[in-house]
Amino acid sequence: MKGSTVELDVSIAGVADLFSYQFSFSFNPAVLQATGAGAGSFLGADAYADGGKIEPALGSITYTFGTLLGDRPGISGSGKLAHFSFNVIGTGVSALTFSDVIFLDSHNADLALQIQPQSLLAVPEPETYLMLGVGLVGLAALRRRQLKQPGA
Repeated sequence: MKGSTVELDVSIAGVADLFSYQFSFSFNPAVLQATGAGAGSFLGADAYADGGKIEPALGSITYTFGTLLGDRPGISGSGKLAHFSFNVIGTGVSALTFSDVIFLDSHNADLALQIQPQSLLAVPEPETYLMLGVGLVGLAALRRRQLKQPGA
């Protein structure tokens, strides 16, 4: 609903030997306003990570990244890569489109990933529901009147 906040975690599942990653994503700036971007905890406390740069006019958050430091194996398993906060400023649906996606293992080789498309729905204002309800009641009354008329 307009004026509410949305918290979004970007998570990874079933990865083996993740050493570093980066991604950007875009959203509908007429529906959402990004208010916060933070790194997740998947790589652990010894990692260097950033939640990315909020680009309000473009409707994007760019260069979210994380990397382990030193010569060591990557992390395997599932967890949170990043956390984002939004204010809902409009109604409708906002697709989240990922780009600049790079995931590397501890040997600097690409990791194959399957990105699941996501979208966020901004629920219409209560006034919209009221107008819809009044319209449905009017249609029901019209239909009832038609059924009562002879020859209908």
